[in-house]
Amino acid sequence: MNAVGEALAYRAQRRLRRTLRIALIVGLILSAVNQGNIILAGDATALVWVKCA
Repeated sequence: MNAVGEALAYRAQRRLRRTLRIALIVGLILSAVNQGNIILAGDATALVWVKCA
């Protein structure tokens, strides 16, 4: 692989890591908004946890 290809691969890897991090944070926020009250009340069933996953 030449230098240009290596630079592009490195950039793509950084972009993927950043994208996955953002997706994790957004997913956690959405789960908290949608299922937070059930989880905090202690009424979470297996179905609620599956919805969060």
